This record gives sequence, structure tokens and C-alpha cells, in this order.
Amino acid sequence: MKHLRKLVDFLVGAGSAASSRDMGTANDAGMVTDAQLAQILATVKPFTMVHESGVRFTVEQALRLIQQGIPGAFVECGVWRGGCSLAMLLAQRLKRGRVERPVYMLDSFEGLPPVTPRDGPLALQWKQGDDPANYFDNCTASIEELKNNLGALGFGAEDYRICPGWFKDTLPRLAEQLTVPGIALLRLDGDWYDSTLACLESLVPLVSEGGIVI
Repeated sequence: MKHLRKLVDFLVGAGSAASSRDMGTANDAGMVTDAQLAQILATVKPFTMVHESGVRFTVEQALRLIQQGIPGAFVECGVWRGGCSLAMLLAQRLKRGRVERPVYMLDSFEGLPPVTPRDGPLALQWKQGDDPANYFDNCTASIEELKNNLGALGFGAEDYRICPGWFKDTLPRLAEQLTVPGIALLRLDGDWYDSTLACLESLVPLVSEGGIVI
């Protein structure tokens, strides 16, 4: 339990340290306008299951972190077809003229792993196909589809890093790579308990002072 207490201490401390002034708003200099945000949302909608409020928050925080000079990479664990990662890339290109922070994209590209009792009965029901409209083939998207989406929007290999495989296999290597410069924005969308815990344990210690975990 000691490692979990450290995670809680970090997250609580980070949350209390980030005032509303530090978090910024879409009206701040360097942030996307409503029209630009609408353009981003429309572009990534086919590639994400995240509500537009979540995409908006991710975009705003990515730009804020760059504007405030918070060091570190942008990392998303669980990207599916790339929607939120694409939104971060598009926002940088719109407001900064180029991609200043490559986005690291982690996904199995084999769908979700089996559920465990800690994921709860609703997760088990979903996994058994009780919600076909939102099953999306067990949330499976191919790496080729992601690369096609990135290429279609004009992003090159220097703008992103794709890390295919199960988190337990890819996280140790990524954590080693990102010891320097660290992580400015960490977005976790791994769905299940064990997947999320693995990301927290491996990557939260690398989040920069003033960075954010979503």
C-alpha cells in the first residue's frame, strides 16, 4: 500500500497546487477560439468516444502547459482511433504553427483485456456484449487505422510516437525514455482498474511540477 499512498499524496498535492488562475481558460492568450475549438471537435469526432467537454479540457490544458513552459511530453494511454491525441496535435498546429510537443500514444490495438472483479459487474456485462451500440468490437482499432488518421491530417513521424502493446509491456520502456524530459500531460483512458493502476504507478512519478493527470 505504500506506493499507493505516494500516488495519492502526489495527486492531492498537485490538485491543491493548481489554482483556477494556473489552470487557465479558453479566453486566455494562446488558447483556441470557439471557432477553432469547433473545428478541432468536428475533425476528431469520428475518432473518439470522449465527450466533447473532455476533448475541450484536454486541448486547453495542452496549450496551457506549453504556454506556461511546463516541461515534458504529452502522453495518452488508451488512444483507440486517436481522437484526443489528434486534438492535442491539431491545437498545437493551429495556435503555435507547429507541433512543439510530440504526443506519445499507447494502445494494445487488440481491444481491451479481460475484466477482473475489481472492474465491477457493469464492466463484465459490457464485455459480454450487453451494450452492442457502445461495444465497438471490444474498443479495438488497428495501428494502421491510427496511422492513416494521422497521415490524413498531415502529421509526420516527428509529431508523434506510437507505442503498441499491452501497458505492462510498454510502460517500463516508455518510463525509461521519458525520465528526461518528463511528462507534462498524462491522459489515462485504459478503462479497467489494473490498466489504470499500471499507468499511475509507472508514469505519475514522471509528471512535472505543474503538470496534469487526466
